[in-house]
Amino acid sequence: MKKAKFLCFGIIVLITGIMINNSWANGLFPSKNSTRLCSEVLTWDEQDDEWILFNSTGGVELYSKKEFCDEIENLFVKIVNTNTHKITCEVTFTPDYPAVPSTTETHDIQASKSIQGNCDQEYLVFPAMKENDFEFEVDIK
Repeated sequence: MKKAKFLCFGIIVLITGIMINNSWANGLFPSKNSTRLCSEVLTWDEQDDEWILFNSTGGVELYSKKEFCDEIENLFVKIVNTNTHKITCEVTFTPDYPAVPSTTETHDIQASKSIQGNCDQEYLVFPAMKENDFEFEVDIK
């Protein structure tokens, strides 16, 4: 009986450890070498067709805007690195809509450079959630 209890406990600890160290932990735990820049809940009504600054911390600025691509409305994100060193950003977009899963992207941004989504890119572009809120979590390494 003691062996069975220990085995079950060991499996739970192992699975928990794997969840924390793998990307499918849904961004709940930033990696050891990263810092949570922001965890913002945005609403679709707050968005505009011009870039809007929604967070500025630690030399990193985050902007958003909505725009149509092929008659589909999307939310674009722009990340500006004003630091004098390269950063790695991990962006997690989580809509408050059960049918749409979270999306996580990782981007390296050189010093004094930016990266942004647009209709020609497949990154930093997220589907419109008009009636729902959505959360952005950004971790910086």
